[in-house]
Amino acid sequence: MLIYFVLYAIPSIIAFLTRNENIRNVLFITYIFILVLFIGLRYEVGTDWSVYSVAYEIAIYYSLWDYNFFEFAYSMLSWILRHQYLGIWSVNLFCSAIFCIGLYKYCKKQPIFWLALTSAIPYLVIVVSMGYTRQSAALGFVMWGLSMWKPGKFVQFSFFIMLAVLFHKTAVIMLGLGLLVDRKFINLRMILSLPVMFSVIYYITADIIADKWDFYTEQVNSQGAFIRVFMNFIPAVIFFLFINKFKKFDNYRLLFIFSMASVAAFVLIFIPNLTTIIDRSMLFFLPLQLSVYSTMSEIMSKGKVRAFFNIGVVSIYGIVLWVWLKYSIYSEFWIPYDWSISN
Repeated sequence: MLIYFVLYAIPSIIAFLTRNENIRNVLFITYIFILVLFIGLRYEVGTDWSVYSVAYEIAIYYSLWDYNFFEFAYSMLSWILRHQYLGIWSVNLFCSAIFCIGLYKYCKKQPIFWLALTSAIPYLVIVVSMGYTRQSAALGFVMWGLSMWKPGKFVQFSFFIMLAVLFHKTAVIMLGLGLLVDRKFINLRMILSLPVMFSVIYYITADIIADKWDFYTEQVNSQGAFIRVFMNFIPAVIFFLFINKFKKFDNYRLLFIFSMASVAAFVLIFIPNLTTIIDRSMLFFLPLQLSVYSTMSEIMSKGKVRAFFNIGVVSIYGIVLWVWLKYSIYSEFWIPYDWSISN
């Protein structure tokens, strides 16, 4: 358990260790590299480990076109690496790299980089990236796309979202974000091309999304869903309380949309049959926490008030990590941490 708290503490330690930006950048890049290895080289860690491991092992008996247990990109990646007789660690390492690059790029766009990164460790990194391999790769591409989310970048943003869809098709819900932010891009040519674009998306995703809808809605409850949705609801409330302060930041429209989605999710989570699908869909809106707390710290005047706020955020997320490791029924799949090199 201790190793997770060490991992969580490092960004804060770096931030307080030095104010030299060059030294900080080197240390943070080194930390991201460590994260890639920590996530990617895990062994028998995460609730879905056995599912991915078995699917990976049997890939050797299939042709590439017949091996379609998962989305196209993840299936192709698994099949290629399995036929190179590499272990499941190779797939995990590749997906970990995508996730960490996306996380780094997204956090670099936030006003207080280290605080955004610290906020990501307890759930985004430790739970999501180590527990949901395909979703983590998709989330990495989503964050990569969000890092360039601004007018004039619709094509680039959509490119990364489509890459995300190839790893987990539920990421398709993020595609509409580009249209919401880039209203200048909405012209006659765009309107005429929308039916073609959505027809292609429907053709690629319809069956699996329908299956996922049936699967998720048949599950009455998703353990811990309320807490996870509530964790996004809090920054959404903070955003609306200080909305005038947030308007001066470039990511205002993004935070507005994410906050609206988080409030809606908090309302819908009380409908039993929607609990699981809301919980899974909200994974892609988790970056709201990173942005709001980082931006809120920037809004506050420098000095004791900002320091108190930063310490409060770090302390609360530390408590969240401790509670999850101590009391979650799934934390046993994370403890003890083991890595592939020793197995």
